[in-house]
Amino acid sequence: MKDIEIKISKETRQVDLSKYVIGNDAENLQGNLVFTFTDEFVIGQARLEYETSDTKAYLPLIQEEETYKMPIKSVITKQGQIYMQLVITEGIDEEEIPIFKSNVFYVVVNESINAEIEQPDEYQTWIEVANTKLNQIDNLNIEVEKVDNVSTLTITKKDGTTNSVEILDGEKGEKGDCNFATFDIEDGNLIMNKTEDMLLDFRLNENAELEVII
Repeated sequence: MKDIEIKISKETRQVDLSKYVIGNDAENLQGNLVFTFTDEFVIGQARLEYETSDTKAYLPLIQEEETYKMPIKSVITKQGQIYMQLVITEGIDEEEIPIFKSNVFYVVVNESINAEIEQPDEYQTWIEVANTKLNQIDNLNIEVEKVDNVSTLTITKKDGTTNSVEILDGEKGEKGDCNFATFDIEDGNLIMNKTEDMLLDFRLNENAELEVII
């Protein structure tokens, strides 16, 4: 956002703004208010008095050559219409203190959403999703049954459906060797026992399905 120039006449106290909208609610450091004079520069200690719907306060201004300047901070970017007045304390005589005041003018701050942190009900939803995932893991089950030379591997998937595969014992080779694999469950893990000459391997994929690796 560009700086907003506020021109003031020392003689008439009239105020002219380059722009009335100074930002959105709760914005911070997106520009500056820059006060200049159209006739004679007023030297002194300057402050900006402002009034919102529930606050009356002031902020000090910084002099830079013949301007007074203030960053637009979130303390004044409150939604709605804000009334302002430039006030300058002149001179050094403590008994007779000249005080300059411009006419009252106003600026506008647009609304913002200003979202807060996630609400508790959203956090509860996250917990429920996590618990559902844990339930799916609890539903994973592996059973192995062997009848004669056929081993049947039954897997219960996360969604509750089952998948079965039959594994046949290998036939004897010319030298009397045999290739076969058996499966056992140890501490919830699937253990495969196979002969050294077996050229196949097995694994469970991410869908809890048994795959043959050649």
